[in-house]
This record gives sequence, structure tokens and C-alpha cells, in this order.
Amino acid sequence: MVKSSPAALTISAAAAASLISIYYCYSKKIYRKGSLDKYMKSNGGADLDIINQQSSDDSDLSFENSQASQFQDEDEDEDDDISFSLVTVNKAHKNSAEHQEREHEDSCIYLDYNGTTPIDQRVVAAMMPYLTTHFGNPSSSHYYGSAPKQAIVNARKSILGLLHPHSSSKLKLTEERDGIIFTGCGTEADNLAIHAAIQCHAKSDSYRKISKYHIVTSNVEHPAIVQYLKALEKRGTIDVTYVPVNSEGCVEVDDMIQAIRPGETVLVTLMLANNESGALQPVKQVAQHCRMHNILFHTDAAQAVGKVSIALDETGISDCVDMITIVGHKFGAPKGIACLYVRPGCLGEGDRCELDSSDYLLLGGGQEKGKRAGTENVVSAICTTGMTMCSVFA
Repeated sequence: MVKSSPAALTISAAAAASLISIYYCYSKKIYRKGSLDKYMKSNGGADLDIINQQSSDDSDLSFENSQASQFQDEDEDEDDDISFSLVTVNKAHKNSAEHQEREHEDSCIYLDYNGTTPIDQRVVAAMMPYLTTHFGNPSSSHYYGSAPKQAIVNARKSILGLLHPHSSSKLKLTEERDGIIFTGCGTEADNLAIHAAIQCHAKSDSYRKISKYHIVTSNVEHPAIVQYLKALEKRGTIDVTYVPVNSEGCVEVDDMIQAIRPGETVLVTLMLANNESGALQPVKQVAQHCRMHNILFHTDAAQAVGKVSIALDETGISDCVDMITIVGHKFGAPKGIACLYVRPGCLGEGDRCELDSSDYLLLGGGQEKGKRAGTENVVSAICTTGMTMCSVFA
């Protein structure tokens, strides 16, 4: 990679914009020689002497009909010249930027689906009724709240369709429906998973004697995991083991298992697919070990949904995964919607204690069964109906 010199980096954005505007004005021959030069110099812009030298003969300058009338009087006040030049430069810069943007859109091929994906047209179609007709608050008890409320229910069912694609048991899907907690982004979902794991142990008498809770993760996790863990480490709340990956970008199963401290480890969190390398981590094997030893297991599946199966059975990542982060804009939905799946009952198993609404991160109106307060984003949540249609494993 070629590195820019320090001198090159000192060119300000304003100067760069000025140069673009100057080039545009000169190529279109719509500036008045001298007045634009004075304006640019007075505002820290580039010197136009070189351009002026190339156009020393005023007779060579031609003006468009709409602007020619403004320069009929050659003795016009100099301030008027500068004012006109300012308007011309700003307009030229705007037009040039728009033109460049159109050229980029026409010439670029978008490949950064790990960053975000375009919204699928089926998702757009699913959204539209809730942007227009069904605009009500799902928490409202009157007529306008009924359709949005049902939309949220349907959205949960759609997510469960990704997790249980082979299940024909309506009872099982109904029982797990409350395990879907809609959030505003994947970062919130990841933070919530860690928070819930710590809180359900903190409420237990069996774990109160532990000075610091222990968490195991890899050294290639998303910042949503890493930064939250580091913040808790700084507060002295937890101790974290970051298991290094091998030359292929994957953690070894044995390394993850050996990092677990019996009686101290409260959570193992391991992403399913890495957002930079695409490496698939051994989630199934590590989750199975954690279930055998009653340790909570979470996976950030943001980069995996729609690419590999996240089914909670042997065809996917197994039913030993306790919590899963799913992010909408990674597979065809708009930004601003994600969810955390929490296996019903897992937080209260063994010596752990189930959480009350007051134990969660966001407190307020009791939405999401008290697990995540705040008026539901119906328009984005309903996108999960379209998202599951777009997923190759739905």
C-alpha cells in the first residue's frame, strides 16, 4: 500500500474543494479573471495565477447567456464581481460533487456485504404498510395498536423460523417466542448477552463469593464484544481470557475448553463467522462442552445469517447455544434492527437466577416483556418477515 507523505496530508478539505471548483469554473469558462483570484486568495484558497496566465486574453472567455448580462458593465463594482464568483464557485462545487457521485455509482460494484447489504425489495414491500396505514404504537390498547402489535408477533415467528427451520411443533415455537428480544443494533444485543450472563450469576448465592466473574472469548471478536468486556475489566467486575486463533483465523476447540475455569467461568462467547476473514469458528463443539458443564454460551451470528445455517439442531449450530445475536442489515433489512435470542429458562438453570425487568439494561415502559424498554421499531422489526424470505436457510 502506498502511503501519503505528511506534506500531502496537510492539504485541507476546504482547499481540495476549492481546487475542484476552480477546475470546474475554468473548464466551463464562467468566472471573471481577477475577481475570483482575489476571492480565493482572501479565503485561503489556491492561487489562480497559473490559470490566469493560460487565459490572458479576455476575449477568449465566453460566458453562458444566463450569466453574460451580469457583466455588461466592465466598470461594475469589484464587490459584485467577488459576490458573483462566490455563488458560481459554490454552485460549481455542488454540481461537480453530484457528477462525481453519479460516476462512482455507475462505475462501482458493491462487494462489502460484511459491512452492510442493500435492502431487499421484498423487505421494502413488507415495510410499506407500517410506514403508511399501520403507523400505530404496538403498546396502544386502541384499534391503531392492534396491527403493529400483531406485526411484532409475526416478526418473532419469522426469526424462530431461522432457528428452528425443521420444527413442526407449534407449541415449541410458541414457547420460544418470548426468547426473541428486539434491539436497536447488534452492539446492543451483544452487550445485553454479556450483561444478562453476569446478572443471573450475581443474583445467585452460589456465585456471590466469587470476586470476579470469568468470561472466555476469542481474540478476534467484534468490538461490540471486546470493548464491553474491556470496560467491565477496567471496572474490576470480570476477568477475561482471550483465546488466540490459529493461522487460519480459527480458535482450537481444546484451547477454548482449557481456558474455562470450573466454578468461575460464567460465560463463553464466540462469534460464528468473523467479520474480517470470514473464518467459521467451532461454535457447535464449544457450545456442546459448555452445556455439559452448565456454562452459558453466546454466539454473535451477525455475519453468518443467510450464509450458513444457524438452526438450533444438528444441521446447524446445535441446540446447545443459549444466546444468539442476529443483525438485520447484514442480510437484506435496514439498519437499526437486530435481536438477541435467549433460550427460555437458560438464565435460571442450575445455580443461576432468572432476571427481573429491573435487571436489564434499558428500563422504562416494559416493552419486550420488560427485557428491553422502549417503543418497538415496528417498521424495522417487520423486516424480519422479509429477511427470512431472503435467507438461503430460511
